[in-house]
Amino acid sequence: MINENIESLIDSLNKGEMRDRVFTSPLSPSVDYAKAWLHELKSSNSHKTSDEFYFIKNDDGLYVGVIFDMWNDLHVFVKPAHRGKGYLATSLNNIILPRLYQLGRKKQNITFKEKEVGEYFVRRMGFEMVGQGRASKDLSCFSGVKEIPLQNKVMSDKEFDDMMKKINLAQAYIRMAKEQYQSYFGESDVCDIEYIEDDIKSLDNSLYQYISDLQGELGSVQNSVSFL
Repeated sequence: MINENIESLIDSLNKGEMRDRVFTSPLSPSVDYAKAWLHELKSSNSHKTSDEFYFIKNDDGLYVGVIFDMWNDLHVFVKPAHRGKGYLATSLNNIILPRLYQLGRKKQNITFKEKEVGEYFVRRMGFEMVGQGRASKDLSCFSGVKEIPLQNKVMSDKEFDDMMKKINLAQAYIRMAKEQYQSYFGESDVCDIEYIEDDIKSLDNSLYQYISDLQGELGSVQNSVSFL
């Protein structure tokens, strides 16, 4: 992704847009982990998985930077007005790199075009140059960091409705595929499509009840924290 697209993504999220395609989970008050579906789903589209991002917030809760995690590389962008304030180094050193280690990553590589970027990662985050435009960091230095889990949050009614629309659409596509199968081979329960359709049908009530229970528990915890 080019920086213009990433900055546009930040601006959209700050406006409350794209919440039906970018799913964020807090890791700390200043960092959200996200799985983002930035490509339209098409049968001819081979991009059928989400992209992974870490969004960086300022003290006002606005996103000011993002790290696009491509496993073998990190694409880093901070909005120009918020550079030089330590947001990137603090988020990487305290949250993002330790979590990547906890997820099983032994080292992290970065590539860059500007010499100043490499110098920044070496100076502020302990990376070592390993070649022209390349640097790497052994993440075992974070072995003593306390586990950094994803934090639960309350799902709004609109977000629940958006999720159910996706499930219902998936159910329709599964039924369409089943009927296409049946047009060639007749009625049959041998094909796993039958079981997939039944599983999706059963999601409606069970998922609603499960989420309601979780939200009730989360609300109780949040009320207790507020009271204390």
